[in-house]
Amino acid sequence: MKIVAVIGLSVLLVAGCSSGKASQSQQSSAPSQQPAATSEKHGWTEDEVNFVADGLTIYGTYRHNPDAGSAPAALLISESGRTDRNGDNAVAGPVGNMRQLAEYLSGRNIASLRYDKIGTGKTGLGPYQQHPADVGSAVYTTGAEAGLRYLADQPGVEKAKLSVYALGEGTIHAMALASDTAAGAPKVHSLALLQPLPGRYLDIISGKLEDDNWSRGCLVGDLSLEASSQSEMRRQLRSAARIFSALSASTSGFSIPPVCGFRGMPSKRGMTCTCR
Repeated sequence: MKIVAVIGLSVLLVAGCSSGKASQSQQSSAPSQQPAATSEKHGWTEDEVNFVADGLTIYGTYRHNPDAGSAPAALLISESGRTDRNGDNAVAGPVGNMRQLAEYLSGRNIASLRYDKIGTGKTGLGPYQQHPADVGSAVYTTGAEAGLRYLADQPGVEKAKLSVYALGEGTIHAMALASDTAAGAPKVHSLALLQPLPGRYLDIISGKLEDDNWSRGCLVGDLSLEASSQSEMRRQLRSAARIFSALSASTSGFSIPPVCGFRGMPSKRGMTCTCR
């Protein structure tokens, strides 16, 4: 079993999890499969499917190419919270990262199954409707086990090339699948453990720009960091970055002076810098 990737800006700490028993993952013998929800070029389709995990009917999307013959396949597990099969979250909104991942994989001839875990999307709480407090980590792992079994049983799927792509808390369940030694459990060939960004991508870039330019700000046009507002401060910093980029690329032999010092500790609320 190979770990394909571990991507993240913070360390993923796993204190432990309960994977449940193989007998808990009761896949229906003939899961219902409706006509393809979408039909795309090159033969890729998305089928609305469902499978059963310990009495809970789980709904998902099986993306595959019926005409491709034998091909690898991946189970996609979304992150924590009310995040559905597509990566859309009840709080954060239509993120769509798992749907995009499925599309990315199909471009590499890899089929995929993504699903609404318990408490999300079409799956809902099912038999836990009256006692939601009973939903623990093992319930999510059992759902993932049933999903992997369903995927492995699909025609055209190479059982020796099953992978699991998981995001955030979903990585706990992915590792449980990879270490499952129960009789009949599908063998996981590779894992991709993904960690979400701690904030919006453009905000992270903007913050990095601010950090890089706090000590440079006064070098250009007597730039003051005593901005009247955060947006004005960011505008000044972006302007400074463009100027520094132009100066660095210049062939006129211009050299940037030594880093300036601050009068006091800089903060985003404003601070004037003075060069040495």
